[in-house]
Amino acid sequence: MVSKFQVRQVNWHDARPLLQQVRYRVFVCELRVDPRSEFDGNDEHAWHILACDRAGTPVGTGRLCRNGEIGRIAVVMEHRNQGLGQAITKSLFRVARHQQLSDVFMKPELGDIDKFSQCAANPVGPVFMEEGIPHQQLICSADDVKLPDLSYLH
Repeated sequence: MVSKFQVRQVNWHDARPLLQQVRYRVFVCELRVDPRSEFDGNDEHAWHILACDRAGTPVGTGRLCRNGEIGRIAVVMEHRNQGLGQAITKSLFRVARHQQLSDVFMKPELGDIDKFSQCAANPVGPVFMEEGIPHQQLICSADDVKLPDLSYLH
C-alpha cells in the first residue's frame, strides 16, 4: 500500500544524496549499470520525485527531463510490488502536465513492454541497445493514468 510512503517532488541540489543513494543501490549495485551512465549530467535540469518510508529512509525515485523523458525510476527491492513505482510514475506525469508537456516518453527494456499494455503508449523508432540490454522507446500523452507499477526504468 502506497500510504506508508511519502512521495514528493524534490530539487536535485537539495535531495541529491538521497536520490543518488536509491539509484546507486538499484541501478549500479543490482542491475550493474555503469555509474557514469547512471549519473549522466541531466539531473541538474530535471524534475525529481523522491519516495521515503515512514522512517524517512529513501526507497524510490524517478525523474522527468526537460525533453519529456521519464526515467531513472528506481524502487529498492524490499519495497517493490506495493504500488510505489506507480505512485512515482503518476507523480512524474503530474509534473509533466504542470510543466505543460503534452507528451512524455520512456525507454523501457524490451522485456518490460507488456507492462505498458494498459496505457496508450506507442512504440517509436527501432529497438536499441543500452547497457547491453534491448530497449524500445514509448511515447504517450501526459494525461495517461493507466500506468504500470514499475520496479525500475532506466
